[in-house]
Amino acid sequence: MEISTKDLRPLADLKHKTDQLLKHLKTTRRPILLVKNGKPAAILVGPKEFADGLGAGKLARMLRQAESEMAEGKGRDINEFFTDFAKAHNL
Repeated sequence: MEISTKDLRPLADLKHKTDQLLKHLKTTRRPILLVKNGKPAAILVGPKEFADGLGAGKLARMLRQAESEMAEGKGRDINEFFTDFAKAHNL
């Protein structure tokens, strides 16, 4: 995730400039890093970007699990998988 200096805001803006922050999120679709005393305090993201991030995280976990299983020799032959998949879904 890349955050521009334009996306850095003091934490107080969350209380005092909420509408402005929400407009920024909607128009830029970039996260906003809220800072307190010069240190990161929170990150605001839009709902779509949040959902996309959850999906990407889930996919990454699934890939790590698959790689681990392959390393343990738990993989299946691709043709066998597709045959079983087609039967299970009446294809």
